[in-house]
Amino acid sequence: MSFLNEDVLFHGLSMTIDLIPRVCVAVIAAYVSMRVKVLRQALNNKQLHWRHQIVAAVFFGLLAIIGTHSGIKVDIHQAEALVDRSLGVFFVLQPSQAIIGFRDLMVFTAGLFGGVWIGLGAGLLAGLERYSIVGDFRIAGLGTIILGLGAGLSRQFWPRWTTSVTGILSVSLVGTLLLASMLFVFIHPHDYAIAIVREMIISESLVNSLGCLLFMVVMKDLESDQLKIEAQQAELRALQAQIEPHFLNNTFNAIQALISIDPHIASEYVVKLARFMDQTRQNAGVNAITLAQELAQLRFYLDFQRAYWILL
Repeated sequence: MSFLNEDVLFHGLSMTIDLIPRVCVAVIAAYVSMRVKVLRQALNNKQLHWRHQIVAAVFFGLLAIIGTHSGIKVDIHQAEALVDRSLGVFFVLQPSQAIIGFRDLMVFTAGLFGGVWIGLGAGLLAGLERYSIVGDFRIAGLGTIILGLGAGLSRQFWPRWTTSVTGILSVSLVGTLLLASMLFVFIHPHDYAIAIVREMIISESLVNSLGCLLFMVVMKDLESDQLKIEAQQAELRALQAQIEPHFLNNTFNAIQALISIDPHIASEYVVKLARFMDQTRQNAGVNAITLAQELAQLRFYLDFQRAYWILL
């Protein structure tokens, strides 16, 4: 039997069609979750605190574990691989059975978009979990760890290249071929290795490539949103810089006039002005404030405006 024939191609495409919807669900879940500030900061490399990177590594590691448990079970002892599409959360593998899923895809994306430590952390979590499952192909778990580390190193040494379509496709395909090579080297007898590589090479290559491209779209969308937020904050700061001198000048003149009329009221306005400026400084450093905070600022502002009109 040839390494790749019509039956193998059919099986590979069939498993790809089964896996793609599951990958899309995982990508959507990741997209929603990455709105969380900790994950977004770690993946953008803007906040390199180790706690944030641990959170991101665990997040992608859990997605990779889901990729294992929602995969497809194949048995290489059959003349044609027996495909079990209902693996479930709890399952038992026979020695000759393997799992084809999107575990490696999640580890790829962790390294490509998070860096070395996030890729390695996600790879360790998902890879060791896969290695703990019995079977002749548990070595694939160690391959997952290497893939996470390799993707992270690619991001570190070639950051621009690995954010392009060509770079992402290259890394995912090279990683898939590397995993296939590991199976060839470490699995004995070699008939087992040939059988499982023949079954997984098409579906794993397609799923990893398409999935990485989907994540690239997700990350670019998140980056675009972040740039829009930063631009809005810059506009607000510029507007605030224009308003504050005029506002402070009027407020100080009003307080000066109130000192000669009613020193007690003047001292109250000094305290109000200090609170107003303190809250303004705090609000300027966040993306959004609550309605209650906005109303409190508005009350202060209107109170100062009343002081101007009283003096007039």
